Amino acid sequence: YHILYLAKNDQIISYIVFTRSGEKIVQGSINENCYTIFLYTFPQYRGKGYASLMTRVMLKDLGLNFRYFYETISATNYSSIKVAERNGFVMIDNAKKIGLLHRIIVDKEGEWRLYKCQNKIS
Repeated sequence: YHILYLAKNDQIISYIVFTRSGEKIVQGSINENCYTIFLYTFPQYRGKGYASLMTRVMLKDLGLNFRYFYETISATNYSSIKVAERNGFVMIDNAKKIGLLHRIIVDKEGEWRLYKCQNKIS
């Protein structure tokens, strides 16, 4: 797992956790792919573009080698959906998380939205 933090005045204001995905995490995925496990911005810093900044850094500035980056977002988390779509993620299907490690599987009745972003470099 990788964690990227954003700090302001020595205070963490946002962080993102991501990893290589592979079939064990996202159904049908390969090891060349990545998955965003969690993106969080503290409430007092929301609406200021920090989540988008974190996403852009993760996708472009870290120099990660990936084919697709996946993430799941709750169907009712409209601000996270906007951040994802502004940064090139496209919803591919509904999904659900199963098991202790939250394996992601496509499920038309799932309460999560599965998004992916293709690496523009590869």
